[in-house]
Amino acid sequence: MADAKITGSEFLKAAAKGDLAAVQRALSDGMAADTADNHGNSALMIACARGRREVARALLGAGADAGHKNQYGLGPRQWAAWAHNRDEIVSLLS
Repeated sequence: MADAKITGSEFLKAAAKGDLAAVQRALSDGMAADTADNHGNSALMIACARGRREVARALLGAGADAGHKNQYGLGPRQWAAWAHNRDEIVSLLS
């Protein structure tokens, strides 16, 4: 039996946990790199907030929008700074 594709919610959780293999598998299965929750928080934003550099790199490589903003007007840079991960992530977002 083949593995089932993950849901958008599971994709966001994988990005938060830094599960690079799950993120890459989902992207290969057709998950949009800019998948976001109902507040507009994208997988890239979540990875940046958690300091998940390799996941952020994979999402950007798959076309995630570094300029995406959630419904509150915050983007990946703000999430990284808020979580004190700015130095680890900001170079990827430039």
